[in-house]
Amino acid sequence: MPGAAALDYHAHDSLFTIRPVLESSGDDTWLRSRPLPVDSGDISYDPGRGDRKGVFPLALALTRKLAGREQRIMVVGDADFMSNAEMDRHAPRTENFDFITGVFRWLDDGRFPVDTSRPRTGDILNMGRDAVMLVRVIFFGVLPLLLILGATVLLVSRKRR
Repeated sequence: MPGAAALDYHAHDSLFTIRPVLESSGDDTWLRSRPLPVDSGDISYDPGRGDRKGVFPLALALTRKLAGREQRIMVVGDADFMSNAEMDRHAPRTENFDFITGVFRWLDDGRFPVDTSRPRTGDILNMGRDAVMLVRVIFFGVLPLLLILGATVLLVSRKRR
């Protein structure tokens, strides 16, 4: 998740049990304490100006018991981690699809994939092969010929006036 925001949380005064799910690598990540310069590409780590290097949470799993059931919430510091652009990213390589699949599995308590099937509905029109052929002949043959004939008659009658 390039460009993800670090999340800040306080587990001791929360109604939820909070667990970090994704964390940044500690090698090349830091929190910048001042705004990014808009007019230059000079972005550098400066501990003298309040920047902090370290490992920061990028995704949090929140759980709590509510009315005898477990409520689950996933908070992610990247708004577009599920977007098609992120799924197709090759540089840097991402594992977003596997992460998203895992998030859905966790949110659904392991009953994944979600069953979205519905009962089969009956057709309003029950037509056999012959009826379908008749409809095709009418809509792809007769109707276009009638339109062409009508347009021809209209053009000829206008031309005579």
